[in-house]
Amino acid sequence: MDANQKLALFLDEFNRSVDAKIARIQQAAKEEADAYLAQAESESELLAKRQLATAQKALTAKYRRRLSQNGFQFRMAMLRRRKQMLQQIFAELHHRLAAFAASEAYLPWLLSVLEQNPPQAEETILLRPEDLKQESALRKVCTMPCRFAADDSIVIGGCAILSADGHFCRNHSLDEAYAAVIRNFHREQHLNGGGA
Repeated sequence: MDANQKLALFLDEFNRSVDAKIARIQQAAKEEADAYLAQAESESELLAKRQLATAQKALTAKYRRRLSQNGFQFRMAMLRRRKQMLQQIFAELHHRLAAFAASEAYLPWLLSVLEQNPPQAEETILLRPEDLKQESALRKVCTMPCRFAADDSIVIGGCAILSADGHFCRNHSLDEAYAAVIRNFHREQHLNGGGA
């Protein structure tokens, strides 16, 4: 074997040794890169899960607040509508009572109230100012001497009978009947949990 062959054999062996080292280094670098990549992928997946959980909690809280607000707004709208309807109903009742007080049936009704609740001696019958013109007809059903007076608090109609000493009043006015209907409605609503 001559020197060129020995040199070629040596270079061939050297190149194989270098190629093996390069292959080992490349393999080690690939394994290290794969490990870093796997770790980065795992950390990225964990971070994504945390961010998704945080976003889900935030969205859940946001939609719960929105649902609560919508529920509150719905309840408020229902209460406003209910109040509006009650006002309409009570306004209609007031209108009907006022129409009755302006009708021909009003005086006979007022006479029957005084017949069923006769005033005692020296009591005062309080009327709305425009009903004082009916005093002579009303006086006919009173068996005891009594006085008649205008009372501005009686707006719709009817009468109230004030005791002689002024300490007791029997209210038979349409105004009191109207107020009693409203009070009773609210009382019933409160007792039934409606809270009107």
